Amino acid sequence: KRSREVDFVALQECNGWHKLPNIAEECGFAHYELLECSTGYHIAVMSNTPLTHVERTAGGPYHHGLLEVEAVGVRFLVTHLTPRNASARLKETTEIQRRCRQLHAAGIPTVVVGDLNTLSPLDSEAHRSSGLMATLEQDETFRLQEKFLSGGGDSGEAYSFDYRPMQTLLDTPLYDTAVDAGGSPPRFTTVPTALDDSDPMHAAPMRLDMILISPLLSTVSAARVLNTSETDVMSDHYAVECDVCVSDTAGGGGGAHHDSLKGRQSGNAVEGAEGVHSRQEL
Repeated sequence: KRSREVDFVALQECNGWHKLPNIAEECGFAHYELLECSTGYHIAVMSNTPLTHVERTAGGPYHHGLLEVEAVGVRFLVTHLTPRNASARLKETTEIQRRCRQLHAAGIPTVVVGDLNTLSPLDSEAHRSSGLMATLEQDETFRLQEKFLSGGGDSGEAYSFDYRPMQTLLDTPLYDTAVDAGGSPPRFTTVPTALDDSDPMHAAPMRLDMILISPLLSTVSAARVLNTSETDVMSDHYAVECDVCVSDTAGGGGGAHHDSLKGRQSGNAVEGAEGVHSRQEL
């Protein structure tokens, strides 16, 4: 059941969530949508207010898919990017960038949210100070190098963090809600959790879950991670929560907006017998 007052919830890896109507009702949400992905890692949303636009893309340019919905005049692009490698994620983020620019040109405020499976250049100092490169380089299966790094191997070049997918989104422009009003970089990670701290793909603390907003939105406060004893065992990703508000000029010619939205991102939550990899609540 819902323990926090939120307006919008976005979820990924909703494996087996065919009873979404029951789950939404139990959590107190009257509106919901499910995108069934061929990978089996489905994407869903739940909302307090009606969803006035629903567009589903399963597969295509995306490894899993993208669920696009609108609530209170805000367009939400909910996705779960490929865990394979940065080059594949770059193709996905390039498509998201194209769509976000279309929406911005139409005056529609946009939120991109999900498990982006990618490292951010905004965390580069944290990556250096934590010794993340050394941890990734030690993976004898080379899966972590393939997922997060460029160079190495037969290239003759030293490994480097591959920030291209996230940089593409930031260049849209989209703003990372984890950056505070003073411009300070994010100060939290979203993996691993106690639920599955042996996952080799979460071999070090990293921030993989993002809430990004277009220039027509602003944050009430910086995004925060929900790292508690309860969320320790709900998911293999910690939730990220954010309050945002719509600017007076947003909405494609409509009246003034002062709607407040609360957002959260988590991963592989265990609710009953069901699993959900990522959750955002707005």
